[in-house]
Amino acid sequence: MTNIEDIYELSPLQRGMLLHTVHDGASDMYLGQHVYIVDGPLDAGALIQAWRQVFTSHPALRTSFHWDGLDKPLQVVHRDVAPPAHREDWSGVDAEHQRERLERLMAEERAAGFDLTAAPLQRLHLIRLADGRHAVAWTHHHLLLDGWSVPVFMNEVMAHYQSLTAGGPLPPPAPPYRDYIAWLHQQDLDEAKAFWKKTLAGVTPGHLAMRPVDPRRGTGPVERHAVSIAGTIEAGLREAATRHQVTINAVLEAAWSIVLSRYTGRADVVFGCVSSG
Repeated sequence: MTNIEDIYELSPLQRGMLLHTVHDGASDMYLGQHVYIVDGPLDAGALIQAWRQVFTSHPALRTSFHWDGLDKPLQVVHRDVAPPAHREDWSGVDAEHQRERLERLMAEERAAGFDLTAAPLQRLHLIRLADGRHAVAWTHHHLLLDGWSVPVFMNEVMAHYQSLTAGGPLPPPAPPYRDYIAWLHQQDLDEAKAFWKKTLAGVTPGHLAMRPVDPRRGTGPVERHAVSIAGTIEAGLREAATRHQVTINAVLEAAWSIVLSRYTGRADVVFGCVSSG
């Protein structure tokens, strides 16, 4: 117990991700992976030290998740834990074999996954590719970081690296994640429910009946379908998103709504998408 700094509940999105990960065979669905190629001089030791400093400064990154025998899942912040950082030298391998080796490494990292009950839930590989060229391969669990958080994390790593190597200023400390959980508990759920009932008044279900979900048994097995699209289609999606000043995700959701309209025979379609941001 001496290594436990704090214990608190999960956010609703975290609970959903935990449910899918544990019950639905989606252990790799919520793994985030990023590869950065760094050209120019790099102090590998300072970069790893900066990485660990940022990791230590955020309680949410030192978290593990527990649910067995509990009335509700909890996240535990550990006081003393450091993310694994592996240094490797591939400079003796040609560029093509380096790419293949990097793809294989990331696939192995996905297959390894994480034990959610044991922090830390991220791993780092710093790989020397040539003089003045490195690859930073990072795997983490989505329970810790979302898409908004990744650039914030990386900017803090760069600030700490700059401070270690050139004496730059450090960013101010960020509020702990516990504050956000506390804010969630202060929200009026009855008021939110009334808002959505009013907003969705008059909306009737379509003909695509979905089976009810039993949260005790998860939401069903996960199926994966890999689809390759032609380069011209990808270019068209990007062009459409740029022209309408929306994200590619918004274009895909528009296509999804058209499919739902055709399958339900309705001109007005309402569907939900879980998001936080």
